[in-house]
Amino acid sequence: MYPTISFIMPVQGKMDFVMEQINAVFKFSEQYSGFCELIIVSNGMENGVFKLVWLTTKLNKLGHPHVRTKIIRYASHVELEELVRTGVNSALGKKIIIATNAPIKSDDVVSFEKRDIIVTRFLFDEKVFKNLT
Repeated sequence: MYPTISFIMPVQGKMDFVMEQINAVFKFSEQYSGFCELIIVSNGMENGVFKLVWLTTKLNKLGHPHVRTKIIRYASHVELEELVRTGVNSALGKKIIIATNAPIKSDDVVSFEKRDIIVTRFLFDEKVFKNLT
């Protein structure tokens, strides 16, 4: 049986390759028979960018209805660690992949017990997906 996988994208201010990373998760789900979910947690998206992220997610869901998606949007500024914590607390997966450009304090990752956590810069990196199956 395949492990459940949660992809978490904490988005804070600058959003490098967000649409590409969303697309990469849905593309991965085509080859993966287990449960997948995508959780986007943000505090700094402008309305136009938020709508683009929402639309990209919804369009991908049309062809991949089996992928669970959740967008969590804070109204005020929140530190990266809190965005990650919110994503992990919302995640159902035993394996969690966190995509972020900024380093995460090891104390934060260690506190999420009984979960296999991978931190990467980009979700479309093939090395990340090889370790999941």
